Amino acid sequence: MSLQSFGFFGFLLVVAAVYLHLPQRLQSVFLLAASWVFYALAMPTMLPVTIAIAVFTYLCGRCMATHKTAALRMGVVGLLAILAFFKYNGAFAAEGGWQAVAMPLGISFYSFAAISYLIDAARGDCEIETNFIDTVTQGPICRAGALMPQFKTEHRFDAARTVRALRLLALGLFKLVAVSDVLGLVVDEVFPNYRSYGGPMLVLAAVFYTFQLYFNFSGYSEVARAVGLLL
Repeated sequence: MSLQSFGFFGFLLVVAAVYLHLPQRLQSVFLLAASWVFYALAMPTMLPVTIAIAVFTYLCGRCMATHKTAALRMGVVGLLAILAFFKYNGAFAAEGGWQAVAMPLGISFYSFAAISYLIDAARGDCEIETNFIDTVTQGPICRAGALMPQFKTEHRFDAARTVRALRLLALGLFKLVAVSDVLGLVVDEVFPNYRSYGGPMLVLAAVFYTFQLYFNFSGYSEVARAVGLLL
């Protein structure tokens, strides 16, 4: 489900409407369930992988209470090993032998997010979470110590915050649709048919591709930030 699709915005509307009216004790449970439903809609066969990583991260965190160094090493090595397997197992695929396993969506992000949480917990920058539901890991936008306490507070609809979220959402969509996708029209035409174009056009397409990647990532990041702000 693309973050710029009507399906996504319908899903977000339902989630926000329910989440912001639930009692605080149920909000984290609902948010986790909604997150897994969202992931399952995109890549259902890989949902068990994301759940397994969440459980593994939670157990490593709990073990830090008594075996900090060992648990941290086990967590970091284990998460990096899982990531390496999915990213590079295709290199060993062979006809009639090993079949490549697809890489789960976003596995690089949430693997490093889980590592970030374990390191922060080991350094004392955040508390070791004892509630599995609240063990929500995140990546470079926000550290665990800044985000995790927010899941223990009640969230309700706020008009001013919602307006800021919608503005950020509109900016992200503009970057995705009006900039990145438009630049992609040129890139997708030139790159596959590069023999038909001269040097200046190839250079221009390469520059367009650079900006296409930037505005695509920037746009998706701002849409994701807007969703967090809305909730």
